[in-house]
Amino acid sequence: MNNNPMLDNMANALTILCDAVDKIVERVSKFDYTKIIDLIDAVGEYASYLTAIDELHWPLYDVEDKQFRHKIIELHKSNASYNQINDVVFSYMSDSYIESMKQRWLSITTIKPERYPILSQAIELHNLGYYYASTSLLMCQLYGVSADVVSVAKQNQLYLTKDDKEAVTEVFCFDAKYLNTERGQLMQMLFISEMNTGAWYSFAKYIKEVILDSSSDTSLWTSQPLRNKICHGDQLNFGSKEHSLKAILTIDLLIKLSDELRIYAQQKNEENGDA
Repeated sequence: MNNNPMLDNMANALTILCDAVDKIVERVSKFDYTKIIDLIDAVGEYASYLTAIDELHWPLYDVEDKQFRHKIIELHKSNASYNQINDVVFSYMSDSYIESMKQRWLSITTIKPERYPILSQAIELHNLGYYYASTSLLMCQLYGVSADVVSVAKQNQLYLTKDDKEAVTEVFCFDAKYLNTERGQLMQMLFISEMNTGAWYSFAKYIKEVILDSSSDTSLWTSQPLRNKICHGDQLNFGSKEHSLKAILTIDLLIKLSDELRIYAQQKNEENGDA
């Protein structure tokens, strides 16, 4: 019997390889993929939800209720009527829901305390059905709340790099000469590194393209509270529950952003050993 060392080595290597493959197959067969599949499904569903509310121009980015999200997705897919969708939103955003939102605002310390009586009164007016009053009050506070957001970032040394600022102008089709305006600074806050998630990006687009729209196109006026047009006395049809609720949701997201920046800065300091 002739011994061939090369064949023996190949046979040994093949045996080792087969044993390794067997172990891998055994481990893979025991691996539970359920969590991964659930995660993929959740990400896909949330992406569908963001698409739906983006196209519907409803700033519902902060709603975590899966049943509500699913309902909105289904209504959007079925081309439900404008009124059907609004009825679902109004039913979910009840007076008690709005009141709990107000209480959450009062617990956040990143907004000037002198601003809270104004915001609280706007909520009270909304719940009483005085929508012209609530909408105009909130829209007049929008840049004030934005200024509070910017203050939080400055206090915590959260600044964008030159490249990040260029990205802001490119992503949001924003002229660089407006970066230091109130609008430009707000766009920067919504672009701070590691916070630029899908929801914040969509909200930034909603703020820029809807709430802060200053074009002569009046097509948005029917259903959207346009800050500039309302505060300058041009838009006069904002006395609906829809306008008021969208104003509330916009302010709510800005207040949440201010607190998110505080938390983000705190986490960065802890990572750097500064806390």
